[in-house]
Amino acid sequence: MNRVERGLPVLLLPTASAAGPWDLMVPVAAVEQVLRAASLGPPAAGAPDWLRGLLPWRGLRVPVVCLGQGAGPAADRPAGPYVVLCRAPTGAPVLPYFALASPTLPRLERVTPGSLSPDPAAAPGRPFSVIALRLQGQPAVLLDPDALQRALLAASGLC
Repeated sequence: MNRVERGLPVLLLPTASAAGPWDLMVPVAAVEQVLRAASLGPPAAGAPDWLRGLLPWRGLRVPVVCLGQGAGPAADRPAGPYVVLCRAPTGAPVLPYFALASPTLPRLERVTPGSLSPDPAAAPGRPFSVIALRLQGQPAVLLDPDALQRALLAASGLC
């Protein structure tokens, strides 16, 4: 059995938007740690809604991102009791990590070609996603960590 048939391990973060619930798929290879969210320092004024705050972690201030939780200012929505700490794809010294908020403990799943199908009914505009799919019949999107890192670096004055 080759690696593709065995599947890619991902963490699924339950997410919701106006279009309904969906899972954010994050490859386990990008995950540094899953932890309970501590008190977040606020982002600077003018930060995008999806930037919830800064998590103190090992002497760093890691930006915490919350995707797809509906409209409204960040102060109206909690970051979630869990955060998935991810290594930034380029390892930029100014932004070596970012964190994704999760309302529940993310679950581990092994994604195989047979468990995925295209999602023609996917709502457009899910931020920082590579592709919208159906994972075992449920809506899911694959995180685009490069796009997220670029957006965070563009907002770096706000972090």
